[in-house]
Amino acid sequence: MSPTNYSRYKYTPDEIDEKEFLSKFVVRNNEFDDAFEDIKNADYDVPNQHYIIIGQRGQGKTTLLRKIMLEVQKDRNFF
Repeated sequence: MSPTNYSRYKYTPDEIDEKEFLSKFVVRNNEFDDAFEDIKNADYDVPNQHYIIIGQRGQGKTTLLRKIMLEVQKDRNFF
């Protein structure tokens, strides 16, 4: 099996296999922890805080959002 060419996925992290994606997510852990805690502790009976994630191309915006999405799906407290 040949090694994965990650440069191919630099701007399309949603195409990486989920297990492999999660094992490689190491850069934005502080930002992820902050956002995920806010999501978990939000009162969904009232309007919530919006977030704007900004950055230059390739800085991990979509990767961060995919990580949040996968963790929300995994955490059964949301359903």
